[in-house]
Amino acid sequence: NSFNLFCNLYPNKKFFFHIAGTPVKKNSQYYNNVKKCINSSKFKNRIFIRGQLNGLDKKLFYTKMNLILYPSKYESFGLIALEGIEYGCNILTTFFIGALEQITSKNIYKIRKISKENITKGMHYFLKNPHHNEFKKTIKKINLSIYSNKEQLYKYLIND
Repeated sequence: NSFNLFCNLYPNKKFFFHIAGTPVKKNSQYYNNVKKCINSSKFKNRIFIRGQLNGLDKKLFYTKMNLILYPSKYESFGLIALEGIEYGCNILTTFFIGALEQITSKNIYKIRKISKENITKGMHYFLKNPHHNEFKKTIKKINLSIYSNKEQLYKYLIND
């Protein structure tokens, strides 16, 4: 919903939304609701469900992302946010992420209440306040020619 709102605010810009990870089986209703929301979006051609990413796929995914949205009410550690930081991503999250509670940076935007308006406001912050990322990118260039699986993902990730 936040992505839809954001795209409506900037009709002349083309944003993309990538969802990574595997849904927990007990939350299959949540996953089905997400898919229904995507299917009803007028921007559904810009929304991609990538599934579980590991190894090289995950590294390439993080290096291509401009912003990691990680609004969570219950996450006690915040591994996804920390991985995003490792690859130099901007992070939009909540104040409830344990590992990030004491980190202050222009590259982390924290919201108190999860709502589409607050998430959209955070997305707007990163769009209107471009700055050099404070986090050192640790990823190195990898020769992808030896990898043939998931060619479409690689093609997307290595092309600017």
